[in-house]
Amino acid sequence: MYAKIYRALISQSQGEREKRRLERKLESYQELSQSELKANQLKQIQRLIKHAYESVPYYQNRFQRDDDHPNDVKAWADYEKLPLLTKADINNNLDDLVIPMFRQQLQSSATGGSTGEPMRFFVEDSFWLWHAARTRFTRSWHGIEHGAKVAWIWGAIQELPGSNWQAQLKARIKRERYLDAFMFSKSGMRTFAESLARWKPTVIRAYPSALREFSEYVKDYGPAGIRPRLIETTSEKLTTKTDGYSKRYFSARWPTATRPENLPTRPTNATWADYMFARHATWKS
Repeated sequence: MYAKIYRALISQSQGEREKRRLERKLESYQELSQSELKANQLKQIQRLIKHAYESVPYYQNRFQRDDDHPNDVKAWADYEKLPLLTKADINNNLDDLVIPMFRQQLQSSATGGSTGEPMRFFVEDSFWLWHAARTRFTRSWHGIEHGAKVAWIWGAIQELPGSNWQAQLKARIKRERYLDAFMFSKSGMRTFAESLARWKPTVIRAYPSALREFSEYVKDYGPAGIRPRLIETTSEKLTTKTDGYSKRYFSARWPTATRPENLPTRPTNATWADYMFARHATWKS
């Protein structure tokens, strides 16, 4: 009932209308055949490469240095020959990766740094609209509607609520609870686990390594009864130790379908501590 009321209250906001429009666009892609989808993807990539070549200083220099040109990208095989953009490339050339005339319209952001060093980047308002639309669209595959309870085990500071009362109230209204993945302690994990057992979240969203550590705590100390319908993780690369841990405790199968973002999801009807996370997924089209 709360989820329905929440959706009704926000339904007429401009941001919400735009998110619904983007969700409908994502839904339309499901009607395409694999060949149509690949052709559409290639067309968009060609347009993006041409735009980068004409407008972005870093790509102008790199294409010229490597003697490449956007017109050379005529098929997927051509695209795959282009050099990868690494985290080091981004961190070392961030200013040149921005179109100068749009610099003032961008927001500075960064990854949570779960792999050791945060990656800095810029986003515009449309990024957050697409991000929300993709997340909601993916959850809808599992019958989860916007407004469901979501527990975060997260570290990206820009996605964590602030400590002021307004931010905390907003998180409560959105039915979101957070555990900072970079501030783990036994007392903090105990408090969070006990709150989840009472609160019963529909979704848990987490970094795999943080999820493993929290799950180890729950398995050893409890409480029982944390049973989300869906677990979402980032595509963080798993270590040998973590991979072995997942083999020991994880028995459900991960999907191998293309996702609209890098958050693999899986349904679960088992106890939280028994289904911690899956191996790093390789997404296939």
